[in-house]
Amino acid sequence: MFDSNNHTDAGDDRSSRAPQLGAAALTVEELHADFTAKLRVALGLAARMMGDSDDPTVAPHCVSGARVIVLVELFDLMCVWSSTVAGALLTFCSCGSILGSGRHTFTGETIEHVNLQVARNKSSTCRHARALQLAYDELASEYEAVDMNGLLDLFPDLAGAEDDEQAARDEDTAVHLT
Repeated sequence: MFDSNNHTDAGDDRSSRAPQLGAAALTVEELHADFTAKLRVALGLAARMMGDSDDPTVAPHCVSGARVIVLVELFDLMCVWSSTVAGALLTFCSCGSILGSGRHTFTGETIEHVNLQVARNKSSTCRHARALQLAYDELASEYEAVDMNGLLDLFPDLAGAEDDEQAARDEDTAVHLT
């Protein structure tokens, strides 16, 4: 049942943000609001409102049920997704902690290779992955899920689409979620 008083996305300031050339990267809080709003719509907990002013800046889209969020920020296409290992939630992002082509050359920042993070069962450390973690935490708290398994029981779409799971089990199929 939808309770409009119980949702933090009602009345937020997402609509006041507009994509701009040279805009600053979104904060964890802004991404958290965008991801939470998108997950609620994908899980059928909130209605999607029509109108350009209601769309968040990064315009996230859910694929594979609601497991993967694809977005564009600062002209970089990326995806953020979740996984569970021994009941613990892990969140990953394809940005590698670096946005913008060649930025590593100028800033010297360390690139975080997501394939290594997945292989090591370590969440990505970027703000996108942290924001997705916060969105899951908010849903778990709101619906009183005590752990990730409880959240997946309530919302199976967070584990991915059944078609994707079947394709992943098929030895002759390569699965590319985005």
